[in-house]
Amino acid sequence: HSCLCPPGAAGAAADAPPAGDKGPCPVQLPLGSLCTLALSVLSLDGVLQLPAPEAGALKHASAVALLPELHVLALQLLHSLLLAARRHALAHLRPLVEALQLCWRRTSPAEGLPHLRCPRLRAATYELAAALLTTLGAAGAEPLGEYLAEAAL
Repeated sequence: HSCLCPPGAAGAAADAPPAGDKGPCPVQLPLGSLCTLALSVLSLDGVLQLPAPEAGALKHASAVALLPELHVLALQLLHSLLLAARRHALAHLRPLVEALQLCWRRTSPAEGLPHLRCPRLRAATYELAAALLTTLGAAGAEPLGEYLAEAAL
C-alpha cells in the first residue's frame, strides 16, 4: 500500500475503529512521497557549500544553523506518518532505518558533524525508533536493533 486504506478496502479491518466508534475519517496519504520528502531533507548535511547564493537568499552559515531544526521536523513528519499508517508503513521500513542510522552517525558526540550535534535532534531519532518498534513490533526490531544498540553506546 502506498496510501492508507479506506474503510472496507482489503486489509483495512485491522486498522478500522471499533464498532460504534466513529473515529477520525480515513484520509488517503501518499506515504511514499511524504517519506521521500522527509528523507531528502535528512540527506542534507550542510557540508557542501553552494556557489554564490542568489540575492536575498539565506546565507550558508544561517542555513547550516537551521539544519538541526529541519531534521527534527523531517523526523517528526516520519513519526506522524508512522502513527497514521501503522502497519502500512512496513513497506518503508528499510529507508526509515537507514535514515535513523544516518542521523545517529551525524549526531554522534564522538564522530558527528559539529553543526548537527543537537540533543533535540538525537531525541527525535529515539522517538522515531521507539515508534517503529511499538508500531511494527518484531518486523522493525531486526533491522533496527543493531543500529539502535550502536547509537546508545
